[in-house]
Amino acid sequence: MSVNSPVHLGELLLTLGLIALGSFVVLGTGGIAEGQSYAQIGPRLFPYIIGAGLMGGALAHLFSAAGWNVRVSDPIQTALDKLPERVAALRAAQPRPPGSPPPGSVAALTELAPAVTGVE
Repeated sequence: MSVNSPVHLGELLLTLGLIALGSFVVLGTGGIAEGQSYAQIGPRLFPYIIGAGLMGGALAHLFSAAGWNVRVSDPIQTALDKLPERVAALRAAQPRPPGSPPPGSVAALTELAPAVTGVE
């Protein structure tokens, strides 16, 4: 698939900012002291999930803004339920200039196999 629509500077900066924020959260989480608990889930779990979600949503937005059809896979349905809202908020925060090509779609799937079917 080849898409010739340019990514606008505002969209790129917004996406890079979210990726930087997600990276900061993930890297900062490594410094949290972790003791073993009964459930074996320490205090690092949720910041890792938040950081990864910020980065994944930002990348989905960036590629869809450039006209690509994006498929996101996550085995946790509640995480996928929030994806369309997050992408819509990113699109609303950065209006497209007149004459821009239409953005691509963002599909949320719980299984990996359908997400990569037909990928070149």
